[in-house]
This record gives sequence, structure tokens and C-alpha cells, in this order.
Amino acid sequence: MDVIIREVGSQDASQLLTVLKQMDQESDYMILDEHIYERTTDQLTHYLTQLITSSHYLLLVACYQDQLIGVASVKGFDEPALAHIGEVGIGLLAEFQHMGLGTALLEEVLIWAEEMGTIKRLELRVHVDNLPAIKLYQKIGFKSEARLTYGMGMKNGKLADVWQMSYLLA
Repeated sequence: MDVIIREVGSQDASQLLTVLKQMDQESDYMILDEHIYERTTDQLTHYLTQLITSSHYLLLVACYQDQLIGVASVKGFDEPALAHIGEVGIGLLAEFQHMGLGTALLEEVLIWAEEMGTIKRLELRVHVDNLPAIKLYQKIGFKSEARLTYGMGMKNGKLADVWQMSYLLA
């Protein structure tokens, strides 16, 4: 399978909105900004343009046959005390999971973070029941630091526990 992983472009806005909505519908574990559904394609295009020019934000897309099938992101911080930290997010459409694409996306995230030089810690939160994701993160080298009780609000309104995981760059 020929999948291309690349940085997002403003031309991806419409497809990105569609794929994020589909991933959110397919998974109980996706944590999306609920305002994403309120954005028009033009608003998302403008937002993506701002992200692309940001030095502390990465948004990668995985493409198969010119269709977006997955995303990975790193959000850095402006605050000097937190500028060394990047928050990681990742998602793939269900039909493309368990094919090594999550590994490929995270490896690209690590390359970017190492090249940035300023990020020394990548972190994420993962639902304690999301065993495939936990195994993926552990395989890449993320370590569990703490179990956070009620660390995530679920779509059904219930609160769920999450693992706080991190990857430290040398």
C-alpha cells in the first residue's frame, strides 16, 4: 500500500474536516475540538494557514490514493516554561488501522521533534482501555507516567481514566 505522509496544506481543509468527523464517529477515544464541526471550509483553510506558518505546531496527514486517511499532530507552547513540551495527537480511519501507519506517523513526529531541537518532551493522554494505542505508543518508546482518574470526558458524558504518557528526546 502506497501511503504518503506529508505536512498538511491549506488545500486539505475540506478533506481534513471530513476525515476528522469520520474518525470521531468511528472511535470513542478521539478527542477533538468540538468547535471543529462549526468551522466552514474557509475558516479551516485560514486556520491551517496559521498552523503551517507556526514554528511550534506540526500537523501531518497520511494520504492513500489522494484521500486523507489519518493525521498526527504536535502542539507546542508559547510560554517559555512549557516551550520544551509538545502534545501529541494521532488518528487513523478504522479501515487503515493495524497496518503500521500509526507507527509511520509517530516516527515522522519524532523526526520533526528532533529536528526542531527545542522540544525535549512529547506527551499524550490515552484512554486506559485503548490497548492497541497503548501498545503502539509503548513500541515507539513512550512511557506511562501516571493514571489520571477522570482524565477524559467521553461522548456519553461519563468520565474515564487515562494514562499520561511521555517520550523524552535526548
